[in-house]
Amino acid sequence: MEQESLASQVPIEWNAGGGRLTFHGLDAVLLWKHPSLLSFLKPLREALGEDLFALLVANEASKGAHEDFHHLMADRGEDLAEGFANWGRAASGAGWGVFWMEEMDREGACARVRVDRPWELSLFWPENRQNAVPFLGGKLSGLFSRAFAANCRTRVAELGQTADGPYVLLDIAASPETLDAALQRLLDNSEPSLGSRLPAVRPRLREELNRFIEVVEATGEFVWETDRGFRLTYVTGNLGRVLGTDANRLRGEDFRALLTPDSRGALEQLLERGPEGRSGRECEVAAWTAAGAVRHLLLAATPTRDRHGEVTGLRGVGRDFTDQKRDREAIQRSHQRLERQVTARTRELERLHTHTRQLLESIGEGIFGVDEEGSFTFINPAGAEMLGYAPEELEGRDSRLLSSNDRGSRSGEDFSIRAVLADGKPRRRSEEFFFRKDGTAFLVELYAAPVREEGRVAGAVVSFRDIRDRKEAEEALVARAYYDELTGLPNRTHLIEQAERTLGGRSGGEGKVALILLNLDRFKDINDSFGHAAGDWLLQRVAARLYHRSAPHEKLARLHGDELACLAVGVESVQEGAAAARRFLESFAEPFAVGDHTVATRATAGISVFPDHGRSAEVLLQNAEAALHEAKKKGRGGYRFYSPDMTRAASRRVRVEAELRRSLDERTLAVHFQPQVKLSTGDVVGAEALVRWRHPEWGWVSPGHFIPVAERTGMIHPLGREVLRAACVHASRWRSEGLQRVAVNLSPVQLEGEGLEEELRESLAEADLPPEALELEVTEEVFLRDPDRASRVLSRFREQGIQVAIDDFGTGYSSLAYLKVLPVDRLKMDRSFVQSLPDDSQDVAITQSVATLARELGLEVVAEGVETCAQARFLRETGVQQAQGFLYGAALPPERWEGILNLSR
Repeated sequence: MEQESLASQVPIEWNAGGGRLTFHGLDAVLLWKHPSLLSFLKPLREALGEDLFALLVANEASKGAHEDFHHLMADRGEDLAEGFANWGRAASGAGWGVFWMEEMDREGACARVRVDRPWELSLFWPENRQNAVPFLGGKLSGLFSRAFAANCRTRVAELGQTADGPYVLLDIAASPETLDAALQRLLDNSEPSLGSRLPAVRPRLREELNRFIEVVEATGEFVWETDRGFRLTYVTGNLGRVLGTDANRLRGEDFRALLTPDSRGALEQLLERGPEGRSGRECEVAAWTAAGAVRHLLLAATPTRDRHGEVTGLRGVGRDFTDQKRDREAIQRSHQRLERQVTARTRELERLHTHTRQLLESIGEGIFGVDEEGSFTFINPAGAEMLGYAPEELEGRDSRLLSSNDRGSRSGEDFSIRAVLADGKPRRRSEEFFFRKDGTAFLVELYAAPVREEGRVAGAVVSFRDIRDRKEAEEALVARAYYDELTGLPNRTHLIEQAERTLGGRSGGEGKVALILLNLDRFKDINDSFGHAAGDWLLQRVAARLYHRSAPHEKLARLHGDELACLAVGVESVQEGAAAARRFLESFAEPFAVGDHTVATRATAGISVFPDHGRSAEVLLQNAEAALHEAKKKGRGGYRFYSPDMTRAASRRVRVEAELRRSLDERTLAVHFQPQVKLSTGDVVGAEALVRWRHPEWGWVSPGHFIPVAERTGMIHPLGREVLRAACVHASRWRSEGLQRVAVNLSPVQLEGEGLEEELRESLAEADLPPEALELEVTEEVFLRDPDRASRVLSRFREQGIQVAIDDFGTGYSSLAYLKVLPVDRLKMDRSFVQSLPDDSQDVAITQSVATLARELGLEVVAEGVETCAQARFLRETGVQQAQGFLYGAALPPERWEGILNLSR
């Protein structure tokens, strides 16, 4: 029916005013701009004659050059050649052929253009060469008429054939006669008249048109046409079938009314016209069906214009690509998921590979592997150097060559590596002789562990270190009290005496003396995590590395614990002292091997200089300690020089302690509460009690400033009691309004003290609060200090019904294995992992891992620091149950909480 409807509109009219033929419903311009449809005009071509047909096509094509010129050439200014090159590339992409401008004379208004493999060669008539390329000739005539500001005509200068295909040379030159005038003159001279020819053409044209529409419909596409107001003036049946209605009912409808609101703008943009506009565009839109469903359409449209270039409407084709869009999005999601998995796994493999390589290459100990026969499979550079070999010299050789200087006189039964291969049990030897390539022996400490494959011993890995220096130091320390027993370095007494001898009678003209204090960062955490033996081993490795980095005029010492010092004599400037400090700090860039573990640690330094900062060893040491303290406050891993302000800072710390004690006595500290929200519903289910201090002179004081003071001075115990009592009282009042629990932070110092259990019982009883409504938040640090005691105390709390949460989870050093046995109900994920969600891939991976871990262990997860809806949405989709942060509210005084709970309900 659609074909018949279209064919009924076929009568061709000669528009004398417009100087053109018009096909009602489908304009000839549509067909001439799509070369594959030119066969449709075959009946018209035969009826009109070659000359008239070619001139008619050229005239119509020249009208479309207006938009091409403005889009591809006008914005190039005077550079016509560059603009034409851009236009030629676009035309080539459209399949018209490959365009080259061989000559151009802008002042003479002429040019020569070569076209390789033009699509119109199939239409050439040798005897009518001037009409061989009507569409292309008309397009170039219109293009250069606007470029030269003069009427131009195009003629065929040469037709030829190369190995790559046919070509045509076209000459463009100024003409006194326009295409419109030439067309009118040809029509006036034509015999018989055009009017007598058209009736004979119409039946054949209708037949061709019907065939064309059938082909379009068979492809699943539809043809559509609108006026400037977007009213559908023509549409084929496929659009009606897509939308579940009769296509005839769509005629006269506003096309935009059929689309979803967010798609209407895309359709309107197809009609926009300007110097930068294209002649043809595509867009994706969503349309409503008669049943109320949404189908996705892909539209391709070309603006229709009158002879003056004014846009009169849109004409184009379209197709339903709902299924393809859904499949494409599914494929894209699958591709992105696989890409994330591959990226994550690749990153992990690269990290492991880099870590292993750096460990083997940078570690100061020797490491090698042997196969089940005891032959070397690899050795690291440090180990090969100690043995006097190149690494490749040992690969494949029997490891027993290390146990004898004659390489064969010893049976090897008592050799540690052979014993491990024999029984599969690891061996640690504090002393064993290894022999170098030159036959000399040296004492080593070694650890050998078996390597198993499918249950059998397939080899062993051995680590060893030269202990000659340590042995010599141990022997020397028997009669001496000036050296550190653990590291072999001079001790504090030795350093002070040496400094006093150096400074005595020294003048500024003899150079400066710098005292550098080095303190290992988080050494206590490492000590508690891996044991004191591992901590001692780390200090030894640190001392050895610093010793090898020191200069002859620098004397190292270990003062106490994890604090070391360097006395640099004859320093020419303060900058030289800073360079020495940086050299020592840079030695911590590479990790240390501690037993079976690899530990990455850093150090912080404080520096004082003689005579600028003191003239005695004790004053220099005291001022270097003040500088070290300030360096830690500014951020670990750096260094600071002493300044008199640091002494004043120490005085301020004393004042903070005094003011905090007075505020505790006067009870001027306040307890605020921050809401905790259930992500699935948005309901407030809990609150975290947070202590706040507003000093009359200093204003609000950060908890990070006064809580450490309270812990150091013991004031944390009365402060903790006040917070606990206030939290229980308000939680009891708010339970009737839907609050499920209140959380109270518990300091490691409180947990280690006496009387905490009694305080909990009294606070719950006084407030008439059930134990399950109270949650104690502890950091991972409590498990590092004394994991067994912490586990026992918290277990007793849980037996009473009190809940336990790990605060700032993921930022400490505790082992994940603790989670299996610790009495924990909830994990509070630290804000540092939340703030970059969902854009940071590493934080995404950590969050997903924490959520999975908690789910497998039956724990809930509370995300801290949630500030955006995107973060909340990602956390909810990942499986995190609860959240708190500024998105839901800051910590507020109790009197402002009733509104929060009412709003939540």
